[in-house]
Amino acid sequence: MGRRKRETDLGEVRADLDHLTDLQRENPDKAERVARWLAGADEQVVERDGLPDLIFVGRLLAEAKSPSRLRSSIVVLRLFETSGGQYVCQHATHHNLDGSRYTAECLPDEAELVRHLADRHGVLGHLEKDLLQKAGLGHLPAVSERLH
Repeated sequence: MGRRKRETDLGEVRADLDHLTDLQRENPDKAERVARWLAGADEQVVERDGLPDLIFVGRLLAEAKSPSRLRSSIVVLRLFETSGGQYVCQHATHHNLDGSRYTAECLPDEAELVRHLADRHGVLGHLEKDLLQKAGLGHLPAVSERLH
């Protein structure tokens, strides 16, 4: 999905470029990482039932799907990182008979992300662990713990 520039975006783009130029002088390694990240960022639209869609600039970090073998429903988790460093986690359930349901949350940091993904007992399931591993967040303490 290509990002369409709106007039209001141009000022933000110029400010980002100015910041990147300053960062290049101060810390060339970090500037290179930021430039690579920005190159992969795009406008994302994340659907939610009963609420407005979440629209932000960011990138998809990972997607994890439940096994689909002879099941009446499939669960899909998608994890995005916003340009502001927050996370957006979408939970989609696709039922053969009832259609699809979508929820999504914006989470400020990795700790809140893990809390959001954990069940009511604070345990991450296999699908949630798979999502975090694919996103490169497998180093988080709650991800490396064994399931009970």
